[in-house]
Parts: sequence; C-alpha cells; structure tokens
Amino acid sequence: MSWLDTTPTGRTVNRFSQDQQKLDLEMQGTISAFADNIVTLSISLIVISIYVPVLLLLALPLLYYYNAIQKKFRLTARELQRLASVNKSPIFQGLDQAIAGISSLRAYEIQEPLAQENAHKVETAVRMIFNIMCCNRWLSIRLRTLGTAPVALVTLLLLLSLGMAVQGGAVGLVLRYSLQLTTNMEGLLQSLTNTELCLVALERLSTLSEVSPEPVLLQDGDEARHESWPGSGQVRFESVTMRYREDLPTVLNSISFTVPGGTSVGVVGRTGAGKSSLLQALFRMCPLDAGRITIDGADISDMGLHTLRRRLAIIPQDPVGFTGTLRFNMDPFGERSDDEIMEQLRNVQLTDFASEEGLRHHLTSGGDNLSVGQRQLVCAARAFLRGCRILVLDEATASVDFRTDALIQDVLRNEVPAAALAADPSTRFHDLACGH
Repeated sequence: MSWLDTTPTGRTVNRFSQDQQKLDLEMQGTISAFADNIVTLSISLIVISIYVPVLLLLALPLLYYYNAIQKKFRLTARELQRLASVNKSPIFQGLDQAIAGISSLRAYEIQEPLAQENAHKVETAVRMIFNIMCCNRWLSIRLRTLGTAPVALVTLLLLLSLGMAVQGGAVGLVLRYSLQLTTNMEGLLQSLTNTELCLVALERLSTLSEVSPEPVLLQDGDEARHESWPGSGQVRFESVTMRYREDLPTVLNSISFTVPGGTSVGVVGRTGAGKSSLLQALFRMCPLDAGRITIDGADISDMGLHTLRRRLAIIPQDPVGFTGTLRFNMDPFGERSDDEIMEQLRNVQLTDFASEEGLRHHLTSGGDNLSVGQRQLVCAARAFLRGCRILVLDEATASVDFRTDALIQDVLRNEVPAAALAADPSTRFHDLACGH
C-alpha cells in the first residue's frame, strides 16, 4: 500500500507501456542486429586481411579511436534515455488526472491552462528525444569520418600493388568489403548502444520486483483454528504504534483500548487525528511498529490476510465499484443466493434502482455510472450481506439515506454484535455511537 500511495499513476503506466515495449519488442530486434553486425564485421575483416594484410597495422589505432568515441556516446545516450523515460511519466499522470477531474476542469473553465501545461510536458519529453537523435548523428559523423581511413588505405594499396598479387574480381571484392566495414562498425556500435538503452528500461522495471510484498495471505491451519472466529467480536488494541512508511512520523502512538463484543463505538476527531489510521491498523494495511491487535483474544498478526479481512466488513470512505454486474459487486465469490442479495438491496432502498435489469445491471469501471451515494449504498449492502461480526464504517456519510432506524435496531438487538465506527459527526451513526 505504501508503494501505491507514493507512486504516481503516470509512472506506473509509463513503465508498463513504454518500458515494457522496449523489452518485449525493441530489445529482440536490437540483439539480433548486434549479432548480425558482429558476424558481418568479422567476415569483412577476414576478407580484407587475406588480400591486404598490411591493413592489420591500422587496426589498433582505429580500435582505440572507435572505443573512445563509443564510450563517450554510450555514457551520454544512456543518461539521455533515462531523462526521456522520466519525462514521459508526467504526461501520463496529467492525462489520468484530467480524465478523473474533467467535470471540475470544465466547471472552473481551466481547460486552456491545463492544455498549456500538457504542451509544456510534451515539449520537455520531445526535447529529450531530440537530444538522443542529435547524439546519434554525432556518433554517425565521427564513425563515418574514421571509416574513410581503411577504405582510403585499401584503395591506395591496391593501386600501388605493394607486395600484393591481387587480380581480377578480387580487387572489387576487397573494395566492397572495405566499404562495408564502415557501415558494419557504425551498426555494431549503434546496436550495442540501443541494447544498453533497452537495459535502462529493464533497470526501471526491475525496481517493481523489489517492492516489499504483503504478508502471507493464507497460513497453514487458518481455517481449522479460526473456523468460528470471531465469536463475540471483541477488539483490543495493546500499545499500538504505527507509521505509514519508514521515513514518516508515527500516526498512532501507543494506543490502547478495548471494544467489547456487542457494542458500538464511534471515533470522532478532526482531520488527521488518526481515525482512519485505526482502521488501517485493524485491516493490516500497514505494519505495526510496536504493540499488537487482538480480536476475541487472537492476535491478527498470526493469521493470513485473507483469513482476517474476510471476517471483517467495511463501508469505505471512498466507495468503489468494480466492472461487472451488480451481483458480482455484491457477492464477488458467489457465496450468496439471489434472494439474499435482493433482501439486502431492499434494506438499503436500492430495489427500485435494480428493478429493470435486476442483479444483471452492469457497472462500469469504478462504478462511475452510479452516483457516489448509490455506490456507498452498494458498499453498505455488500457489508451487511457478508454477515460479519465486526462492521466498520469509515465516514460513511451517504449511508444516512437508507433505513437507518432499522439498522440501529439491529445493532441494539446485537444482530450486528460489534461495529467499530469512524464517522463524521454530522451523521446519525454518530448519534448512535454517542448513545443518543
């Protein structure tokens, strides 16, 4: 989660598009061209050395200059490629933000400043690409200038016939391969450099393999040990200290409290007080620096993440829908019948909404074809459908639209034995939590 919080969307899109393309498509052709140039260059040197052995004396100084030029070129081109890759990420990020906030952009009429900003980002990225092209031209000019030396020497030696018995078509053969020598050397260095540029993409993608994974999802014996867990739903925090990332200060400092089973608790505080951080710790979204959390006496750090999270239900602060049918959003694992799902939809007053297509109603990506309130009601119905012993509401302010009184009565009758509630003070859930 810390990686997702700190990595812009544009950077992720860039690495899985441009960088991945270099590895999947360009690198294969580059390595093939590199091998082809090596073979062709070797054949050219063998043919020329057979007929013009004196040329071997020129090989050492030529190799020295070729090495000096390619070393300088590769160092510059590699860094320019890194800059070009980095400067593409803001373009994707800006596009993602523009799509997500298109209604706000039009409402405030700031399309033109946004277009100018995007043009500036594109200009910066194109400038890097132009510098790479200029760098390639720099290499090409120097290689072709050096390439005239062996061609001129071979031609001169053939004309003077110094110690050589070259006749007929052999002269044309030697000249042909001497002319090809320059092209092969240029192609060899270009393919070598392009391979290294593709390895820059590999370097950028390899950082994804270094992301620390989540803890074990399922541990051996979880189902046997926690088959009927939790029972009463008692939640206990014992000196819990947590931070979102190692380089950030702690957001929870030695927090200790107990939520007895069959009770409802509201956590009220200003922005940044740590209300949602308690839920992050409860769902093990972030590792704890110290302390432990137990539910019915079982330490949640000793069980798999799936075992823990399937026993908890949440109505999130930002409701999210998933691409698929309404039934899939309500019961993604196919564990409930249609009647049970429709009953929960009636409890949150969504039956009219789902009356036309029923559970086959299709939701688009993120549930964008629903209003925010409807998405939160779907999240509420999904939470009730799971029948978990612990229900968590993270500022579920839109949930006051459904039959709150019925839910209150269910909670008071302990049909929802424990509800850990982080609510906005304006909601009726807050009144319930405070005993009103």
